[in-house]
Amino acid sequence: GYMGFGLQVRRRLSVYAMLLRRFSDLDLRVDAATRTRVLELNSLQDSASQVMTIISAMCRFIPESTVHAICKGNKRATRLHVSAREVTLLLSSIEGFVDIVDGLAPRDLLFLITRYTAVMHRMVELYDGTVLEITDDGFLACWNGLDDVEDHAPKACHSATAQQNATAMLNEEFASLDLPQVDVQIWIHSGTVMSGNLGSDVRHKVGCMGKVVSFARHMESVCTEYGAGIVCSADTYTLSMASLSVSGSTPLLFRRLGRVQIRGESAPAQFYQVMPERREGEDLQPQMQAYEQALSAFEEGDIIAACRLVTDLLDRWPEDRAAMSLFEKTGRCAGSTHGGAAGAAPEKKGTGWTGIVAIHDRAQERSRQMERFLIQQLEGALWSEGGDVGAEVVRKAQQRLVGFGRGQDEVRALTEEFRKQQSSHAGVSVAYVLSDGFQTLAQGRSGKADPTFRELERCFFYGEAGVGSDRICPRDGRPGCALVDTLP
Repeated sequence: GYMGFGLQVRRRLSVYAMLLRRFSDLDLRVDAATRTRVLELNSLQDSASQVMTIISAMCRFIPESTVHAICKGNKRATRLHVSAREVTLLLSSIEGFVDIVDGLAPRDLLFLITRYTAVMHRMVELYDGTVLEITDDGFLACWNGLDDVEDHAPKACHSATAQQNATAMLNEEFASLDLPQVDVQIWIHSGTVMSGNLGSDVRHKVGCMGKVVSFARHMESVCTEYGAGIVCSADTYTLSMASLSVSGSTPLLFRRLGRVQIRGESAPAQFYQVMPERREGEDLQPQMQAYEQALSAFEEGDIIAACRLVTDLLDRWPEDRAAMSLFEKTGRCAGSTHGGAAGAAPEKKGTGWTGIVAIHDRAQERSRQMERFLIQQLEGALWSEGGDVGAEVVRKAQQRLVGFGRGQDEVRALTEEFRKQQSSHAGVSVAYVLSDGFQTLAQGRSGKADPTFRELERCFFYGEAGVGSDRICPRDGRPGCALVDTLP
């Protein structure tokens, strides 16, 4: 009777007490519990289940460490407070996100962003980071802001390379679902911030504030300027190298990008590219050393040497976006749009030369400027297309556009359009008509030592063996082209 009933109640209450201890430790496992005939016990069981659901939901909106502190009764966690902490911040965004939004139905867009965000957040948590903010196309993550994290700078860099690898796998999944590919830009900065609960008495937000946060947000323009997948500041680079030498973590590779004056900042700063993880047997050192040599020549004002070095680099690694950016800068300094034609530039810039890159344009406009420059490179190469050397210059200009992100079919169509324009506007120069090359051609076709132009008309332009009969006309795409289209 009463003794058995009391024992049943006691056992059930001990189970609920254990659940409450789990709640304080954020152990949200739900154990199946049978219902009893006691109404009050069933009500207590339902309340415990509801509390578990609420805490689980809170962890999706608030960092888990903050929820844990609240559940433990930490009063500081429930009010406004900040403390100075050295942190590493990581921000990311999807390149060309506006175009992706315009080209997708809302349901497909929601799936793509949700899937992408879920995977990226796991890569942050895998390396002890905390996601503080979520934007429409990216997020802000922090290391050592809320919880103590040793080696926070290299862990953030490792998380960034893991995100790049995960993005490549995600793109395979998106391709199978006929969804667009995503390219991610990531930038990382370290420094001292005020971290904690921000906001007002009405509403709180877990986050951090200060000049370091402002600087980190402005770094997106450096990613766009250099086309680098992962960019870090000199502060992050220094901390990462120091931590790696102490902890013996997996080595990271950094490449110096140069000194940059970014919008909103009063002084230039040094930036580095975190190189992607090496594939088995891959050696990135030659590429990194070649870039450093070209960058050093540019910073010293030796524009001719910089042009030569960066052109050689792109010949070997045509998809190197940072080298492509340096190639464009040397071209602008040389005052020429023709690849490798920097000989007209002075050997050294003047004494006022600093080698500092100033970024004033918005990201999208800067990307368009780079693309326009590479298109000008292709057009200039086509005007000097004759011979094997000229054909090689055209091929390299096409490779650079493909490396920038233009499709091969698109570059091929652009090349054909430029050739069509040249065919419509170009002419045969008097110098060529008076040259030995034209004289040899005229004598060979006419069989005469000194033929007149009227005598050349039939043997040049009529019959199956007419000049250009074996070529496709760039203007109409049909067999047979004008004399000008056959000239080197």
